[in-house]
Amino acid sequence: MSFGNWEVNVSFDSMPQPVASAMSEVQTNLIGAEYDMIAYLGKQVANGTNYAVLAKQVLTTGRDTQNIVLLKFNQKPQSTEANLVGIEHILDEGAPFGGISVNPQVDIPTEIQKIWFAAFEGFVGSKLTPIAHLGSQVTRGVTQYFIAEATAVTADENPKKDVVLVAINTLTESCKIVSILDSYAENTLGYAFTW
Repeated sequence: MSFGNWEVNVSFDSMPQPVASAMSEVQTNLIGAEYDMIAYLGKQVANGTNYAVLAKQVLTTGRDTQNIVLLKFNQKPQSTEANLVGIEHILDEGAPFGGISVNPQVDIPTEIQKIWFAAFEGFVGSKLTPIAHLGSQVTRGVTQYFIAEATAVTADENPKKDVVLVAINTLTESCKIVSILDSYAENTLGYAFTW
C-alpha cells in the first residue's frame, strides 16, 4: 500500500479496535441518527490511519428515514483512539414515491443474485463481487442497488481493489458503477453500460 491509497479489506464481523470503539461512541453520542454497520471496508495511511465503514443510517427525527452512508474515522499516530471525521451519503431513501427503498442485505436473496449475474455475464476488465444488496427504486422499471468489491483483471499478483456502488435496471438493461472507495484516489471510477 502506498501513502494515501486505500487498502480494501472487507469484513462483516470485525474491525480494528480503535474503529470499533469510535463506532460505539458514534452510536451513543450522535443525536438524531442511529448507525448499524454493514461492513468494514478498509484503511488508508494519511495523517495517521483513516478507516472506512459502510453503515445504515436511520434518521430518528421525523419519518425515520434510512440511508446508506460511508463513515470515515481517523486515528492519529501514537494514539489508541479513532475519531469520526466524515459521513458521506451513498444512498438516500428520499421521498416515498419513486424514492429508494433502503433494505441492506449481506445475504443477497436468490432472485436478486439472478439480476446481478444477468447484468455481468461476459463482463471483462474487472472482477466484481457483490458485498451487499442495499435496496431498490421503482422508476422506469426497478433499479437494484449493490455495494461490490471491484478487482482489476491484471497479471499483478496483488491487484488493487476498490469498493463501488452498482445500480442495475432490468427494464432498460443498464448498469451504472460509481467508485465509493478507490485504491488509487477517491471517487475516480464511474461508468455505465447496457447488456
